[in-house]
Amino acid sequence: MSNVAGSSTGAVSDLTIEVVKGWSTGRLNEFLKARLKDIDVHIDTITDTQKVDGDSFLELAAVDFERWGVPGGPAKKIERLIKEIQGAHQPLEPNRKRLKTSEALKKTWKVNSTLRETDWSSHYFVDPAGQEQQDLLFRKIEEYSFIMLYGTRASGKSTRVMRAISVLEESSYVCNYLSFEQIIDYAGGFWNSLGTNISIYKRSSEYLESCTDIKTAEDFLRYFSITGWKEKEKNPDARIILFFDEFDRIYKMDERLRTDFPGILRAIRNNIDSYVIQAIVVIGTFSILHLDSSTQPTSPFNIRDSVRNPNFDLEQVRVLFREFEEENKMKFESGIIEDIFEQTNGHAGLVCICGRAIEDNLLRELNEQILNYKTWERYKVSFLMNAIVDYVTFRNLVRTLLNPEAKNAVNFFRNHFLVDFGHEINVTTDINSAEYLAYEGVLVPGEHAGFFKLSSPLGALANRSAEEIPFYKDSQYLDTLFTLKFAVKSFDKDIISLASFRSFKTAKVRVNGKRNQHVPRESVYDAELYRILRNWLGVANFEVTGQWHLISNGDKKHRYSDIVIDTPFDEKIVLELLATADTNDLDEPFQRALDYARLFSATETWIVHFTCEDNYVEQPHWPSRSQLQTNLNVAHFYHDHLFTKINLIAGWWSNRNNKMVIYEYSTEI
Repeated sequence: MSNVAGSSTGAVSDLTIEVVKGWSTGRLNEFLKARLKDIDVHIDTITDTQKVDGDSFLELAAVDFERWGVPGGPAKKIERLIKEIQGAHQPLEPNRKRLKTSEALKKTWKVNSTLRETDWSSHYFVDPAGQEQQDLLFRKIEEYSFIMLYGTRASGKSTRVMRAISVLEESSYVCNYLSFEQIIDYAGGFWNSLGTNISIYKRSSEYLESCTDIKTAEDFLRYFSITGWKEKEKNPDARIILFFDEFDRIYKMDERLRTDFPGILRAIRNNIDSYVIQAIVVIGTFSILHLDSSTQPTSPFNIRDSVRNPNFDLEQVRVLFREFEEENKMKFESGIIEDIFEQTNGHAGLVCICGRAIEDNLLRELNEQILNYKTWERYKVSFLMNAIVDYVTFRNLVRTLLNPEAKNAVNFFRNHFLVDFGHEINVTTDINSAEYLAYEGVLVPGEHAGFFKLSSPLGALANRSAEEIPFYKDSQYLDTLFTLKFAVKSFDKDIISLASFRSFKTAKVRVNGKRNQHVPRESVYDAELYRILRNWLGVANFEVTGQWHLISNGDKKHRYSDIVIDTPFDEKIVLELLATADTNDLDEPFQRALDYARLFSATETWIVHFTCEDNYVEQPHWPSRSQLQTNLNVAHFYHDHLFTKINLIAGWWSNRNNKMVIYEYSTEI
């Protein structure tokens, strides 16, 4: 067993992997500081800034720490300690192989982290080799291209690069990989930081270790020139490929550097025969396709030399989970794998989250080693969303969208994409917002210019109601009243308050002390409630249908039910909406809702009445006793003109108490 400097906590051999995996970030911090001296600030970066706990710690390597700004020396020390814990440094007796348990041989899911060569055999992995995009990348490298590899966040871009590097190195290319996350100084020390980080990458250190000499843009040009290599007595026929990951961080540079750096790359591209560089590949989100043209009129990258990193297709997701079945000697009931694909849209990070969630939470609950669809649905509705919300990439996305600067883009998203997230939409009015959302990974560009769609139905979580889906205690039945309450609280205040001027009707009742006042039309509430419910419940496989066409009577008058909710547990809930109705306006809808309920064989039927009438909740109008006893439920929502206050009064018949039950609730918005 190797000795690690500063050991003071007992032998590493006394630790088990299971023990370390259970450590919190705080416990890991204590262990590392006791074990490794004089690098406390770097340990804090790992545990406090990057939130690494014991489980994720064991999956890391020196290159991960270097990406977070930890210098090469401390990074190597920490990597050696990880290997020591894992037993990688134990000497093997001659002619004997180390035995592994069947559990150790099992593959696992790696979430929110790049899969490197050492990971491919031990993790579920879609090999990019042989894919059309990988072949295209290789062809462009052979053609001395400067290439943009782009895609949504956590979609496997870096993993694709690592696989490409392994193939290129077999063909004697010298590959160097660095992430712009590693570069802390984007001002005066940029070029020195860039050179230092290039020198760190171990696979190319034989050729590039002296990149630490780079201090300026001119040094960078000189270093990679054929003339410079001859002066250093290096092989001028070397074929260097530079991979710059997280390249969208270029937008964090000051304006001058954002101009100078692409300018230097363009100078190399325009005189490529004078340099040992074969190609430069930059990796990032869709934003790298649009370098700031106001400061950079000519980009070193051509849109024709871009390679899009695709999501997994359905067959690739099937292969992953069939392999998971074999590894764990279990089976997925028909439809589950397809549902995972549909919910994630094949996004690599989300697919792996689903796999990890099943591995950690559902395997032990299997009946006869079969995961049935009902169990999957119940887990997805109740627990999977929490795993998604804890996903680092998702948390970053939420923080971005909460930024005041993103308000216009978020409003655009809510208005255009939350209701119908399965199809591409032709954006003609606010292309800037669509592109911004594509940069952040919320949307993906379609097959044709100007078309976009939601990157994944699970992505709608970023704009869904913050509340969990409310079920009755210890049951699978939806609490419709609380669902309505949370949904109405999530209405867009601007849409409701402006409706009195833009989409209104004239009230027959007193509003603000006067008659004939303008109030929102029913269609305004209908659209908002449908949008919220579809966004909130749809990701959990509830089907929310608006304007369900029911019947055409003798005079060819078509009838539509406003909103119908089909739950994954065979409930059907009918919602009939009204807007600031007087007493006479309510009686006919009461009966109509019951008629619709019979046609639907509905489990529940609700009248949802939105009103601006003064003091309405003090004397609301209710259905007759017989209508209530036929399971008609009513929720009256009063709100003021600015939608800053809501008063709810709801009523339904209780068979247990043989009387009508009233529920009241008030809140400020």
